[in-house]
Amino acid sequence: MNKITMCNYYGMCDSAGNVMGHTCKVTKEYLGLLSKRYAVSLLASPCIVMALRDKKFEAKTSLKYNILIDEPFTFKKRICDKLKLLKNLQECVQKSKTDILFFYQVDFFFFFYLAVLYRKRKKKVYCLIYHQDFTGGRMEKVLGWFYQKALKKVDGILYTQKGHPVKHINACWMPDYLYGEEQYLCYQRLEKQEKAVCLGTMNRYKCLEELTDIFSESGYPLLIIGRFDDTRRFEQLKQRGGENIQIENRLLGQKEYYEILGSAKFSILPYDMKQYQNRTSGVLLESLYVGSIPVAPAGLLGQNKLPGIGYGDLKELASIDLKNVPADKIERERRLVLEEFGEGKAVEAFENVFQVK
Repeated sequence: MNKITMCNYYGMCDSAGNVMGHTCKVTKEYLGLLSKRYAVSLLASPCIVMALRDKKFEAKTSLKYNILIDEPFTFKKRICDKLKLLKNLQECVQKSKTDILFFYQVDFFFFFYLAVLYRKRKKKVYCLIYHQDFTGGRMEKVLGWFYQKALKKVDGILYTQKGHPVKHINACWMPDYLYGEEQYLCYQRLEKQEKAVCLGTMNRYKCLEELTDIFSESGYPLLIIGRFDDTRRFEQLKQRGGENIQIENRLLGQKEYYEILGSAKFSILPYDMKQYQNRTSGVLLESLYVGSIPVAPAGLLGQNKLPGIGYGDLKELASIDLKNVPADKIERERRLVLEEFGEGKAVEAFENVFQVK
């Protein structure tokens, strides 16, 4: 059996070691798919290895660094965190005992490392890209140069943004989160209550102040629940919000997360598209999987070719009467997504790019 190492150099967690985001979820999904064809090992930040200690990898090896989210976000921390990422990346290349490395959550510093520090070896490097390119301003063009140079050093690419293909000789689209009826059907069946929820990591790339003001004015029920990387911002939002808004600073467990998402008529994604251009969103997909209507930037929906209520500017939500939006407004389009985003498409993508049947 061929051997492969799944690599994750960017383990984000709090000081207690709780992993942020959907890292553990996708790691388990890809392990389930790859283990049918490969002997799979894991090289990852310590918090990820600890969180997945009961999963059956051929081997699990911790890298040196986690990225802590509950430290003050100073200039010094930003620099130190980037150096930690580069050191983790170097460790992945040096410590891997297999000939195939699969980096399944990457950011710009993966491309920077490949472009500047990585020398092509016998090992094959594959990656899964959520953020397809870097285009726009003057600095973006510089970043794009590193990105394009790095692409020449990878052996294959899986990308998740359907409307934005990667220019590479060995590239294939696959969904970043897989739809499985056995996992999501019970949440689809939950009664969709007249409310909107905003879930996930509450970082500076979400326009929470503007969202709070709009819903305070409309009176429509809104729940904002997730881990805030700035506690002062959390306290200020609580003071800012009206009685119809519930704001909690806590990390949701998987079951509670899906129950809250699946019981809401709407899922709000208040992304700052200056920072979220050419990206995918796991919360967007999971909203569709549980039957909640996504309310998201029109650009995000369009780039990913997904249904929902799109807006150009968050202020446009003030003119939408959410109570009068039918709960089944996007049901036909949603069903088509469920058919296309299943395990079969991911298996096909892995086989095409890794070229192993």
